[in-house]
Amino acid sequence: MKCPQEFVFAANYLADMARSRSLEFFRGEIGAEVKADTSLVTIADRSVETMMRDAIREWFPDHGIVGEEFPVHNPDAEYQWVLDPIDGTYRFAAGHPQFGTLIALAWHRKPILGVIDIPAMDERWSGAHGWPTVHIRQGRRSEVRTRSCTAVKDATVFFCSGIMWRNDPMAVWNGMHGVNRLMDGDSYSYGLLSSGFADVIVDSGMKPWDFMPIVPIIEGAGGRVTDWQGMPLTLDSGIEVVALGDPALLDDVLRRVSAA
Repeated sequence: MKCPQEFVFAANYLADMARSRSLEFFRGEIGAEVKADTSLVTIADRSVETMMRDAIREWFPDHGIVGEEFPVHNPDAEYQWVLDPIDGTYRFAAGHPQFGTLIALAWHRKPILGVIDIPAMDERWSGAHGWPTVHIRQGRRSEVRTRSCTAVKDATVFFCSGIMWRNDPMAVWNGMHGVNRLMDGDSYSYGLLSSGFADVIVDSGMKPWDFMPIVPIIEGAGGRVTDWQGMPLTLDSGIEVVALGDPALLDDVLRRVSAA
């Protein structure tokens, strides 16, 4: 199904709103506190998500909302918005510009639209079913594609921060021996992969608001995103994700991570 244009416009307008609000707090008073799951939350996280939720309820009252900071709204809806108001809260709290806002739209629990917005760096990636993936930087908009890489030995691989939550993170790292391995994190890496600057991302400890937005962006640019068993991602998927610029790498990457 082609994602309706009104939803694409709405997602990007939500990202505009979220960017403006998050930058009001950035490098200012953010009221950080540690949640029960040991993750960090700030006033900015809650303010940005509340603003997006209010807009969605006004524009699309029949839609559901799944967000990081508040309970699910209308969980049985055909369309569900998935929100991460500030991805990379520790970076945000430390004044680091590489934090983002993630927005997805699921149809029957499958991702059909995604936005990665990096407010402090003035960059955005947007993708949706039936639409090209685009990158917008400093007002300049361009369609992007992943790059060809048919052998893992030639790949640039990002390991995102969620890997460190595994019992044996080095097993995953060592499983990708012989390649250019980089420890990086959060949503910006997925944007770079969709633009052809990396080939593989291996991640764990993810929630739906972390992985749902990246699927339409990367797959719309020619890549592939699955769990560690090679299954497509939905709102009900688990915590482990691989993203590939070239789908030809899938079997080899899955073999390596499954052995970890």
